Amino acid sequence: MDGPLREWGASFSSASGVDWRTAPGSVSLDYSAVLLGLGSAGRGARRIECGDVYGDGDCDIAVLDGAGSLFIYENRDSGRSFAAHAACAPSGGSPPSSMALADLDGDGDLDAAVCTRDGGVSWLENAGTDPWTEHVISIGERQPAGVCACDVDRDGDRDLVVSLSGSLGVAWFENPGPAGVWARHDLRSDAHCFAVMQSDGFGPEGGPDILAPDLCSGTAMLMEVVGDSLRATPITNCDGQCAFAGLDSAGCLQVAAAWTCRDGVLWCRLGPDGWTSMPAGPGMIAPDLVCCADFDGDGDSDICAASSSTGEVSWWENLGAGAFSLHDAGFLAGCSWCSAGDIDSDGVPEIAVCSGTDGTIGYYDADCHACSGSLTSAILYLPDEPSGGTLEWDAFSPAGTAVRVFARVSADRMRMGEWTELRTGEGNLDGLLAVASTFLQYRIDLSTSDWSVTPKVDGLRLSCDGSPAGRR
Repeated sequence: MDGPLREWGASFSSASGVDWRTAPGSVSLDYSAVLLGLGSAGRGARRIECGDVYGDGDCDIAVLDGAGSLFIYENRDSGRSFAAHAACAPSGGSPPSSMALADLDGDGDLDAAVCTRDGGVSWLENAGTDPWTEHVISIGERQPAGVCACDVDRDGDRDLVVSLSGSLGVAWFENPGPAGVWARHDLRSDAHCFAVMQSDGFGPEGGPDILAPDLCSGTAMLMEVVGDSLRATPITNCDGQCAFAGLDSAGCLQVAAAWTCRDGVLWCRLGPDGWTSMPAGPGMIAPDLVCCADFDGDGDSDICAASSSTGEVSWWENLGAGAFSLHDAGFLAGCSWCSAGDIDSDGVPEIAVCSGTDGTIGYYDADCHACSGSLTSAILYLPDEPSGGTLEWDAFSPAGTAVRVFARVSADRMRMGEWTELRTGEGNLDGLLAVASTFLQYRIDLSTSDWSVTPKVDGLRLSCDGSPAGRR
């Protein structure tokens, strides 16, 4: 018989709110992220970062607003309530343009490093009281554009690496410990134009790697400080942000990169033969912001991407073997940054976002499920016109969820009959097929009253006149 009977594939009539890609042969409710708002930054928000700022075991949120003020949203109740702290206001000159959270004084909580467009580099000491104490590192030197914190000299504390705007290069500032003076070290490099930088401990022998897009060449670069030079290795074409995605099961470094002009996000892997890259998949217009984390809690790293021009926020679920499934998270006009952290203490990271236009600050719980969804099969042709049969399905329905299956038949595929609900896991079709049996169509409806769980259907079998006609 004709019809999509061997696997779900994409050969169905319609699907809404359901996920049929993640587990082949299974249908469940799709992810549907929910935006939980924290408030608004009056002058817009430039940057948002997640981390345990106060060292109490939960994930707080730091926001740098358009006026250069740093606000800390202290997580008081697993993401359900926050206390806002004005950690630092601008001290003069142009406002900070970049921020990095790190424990710079070794006291167990997170401080902040900031740089301004007029050449200032400072670190803000978190001493547990507001406002934080500002320590100036450098003043008026060659327009710093981005900053990240890492242990460059491997002496156990966090130093600062600063990119200088235009083609002026990169410098790092050596952490001197309590009450010392930060020494500046200029680095030679052929790659210069870094507006955004981040670091992680994946370098040789545990040393830091620095990741940044070289905006002059349109290339994502992986860099390592070697003596007084910055050794840069190109990863892939990239005209947006790039982000570390951790190590895969084989111990290979992974990176995600936004390719804004191609409406794509690239997944990159450092294997024995060097870097390879592949598109995570289509589905977004002009993504330029990325972060990576295990948003669905299955043990691998997924990708979140956002577009500052369209306001789209989406995440790609990592299905393994280079395959990804796109899930829309939502829309935030003027989205200026995205970051990841386990804000609600459920063991799975959330996506923190902010807006540079209306100042909205909040986070998406990415592993929520849609309240309802439906999949309707293609119209199946029954050439032998059976007078009876059954439709069976294998369903998993946790408490608070429901699976409903419907069928309809007709002698004319252009005028299918009314839907009839099949009440059990083995629906008798005798009454339907006795009236008209040339064409048959089924529909699976899923629903949940608890966004943290989903029902699913793992298989469906159609038998006509006692003989199996097909299996899904």
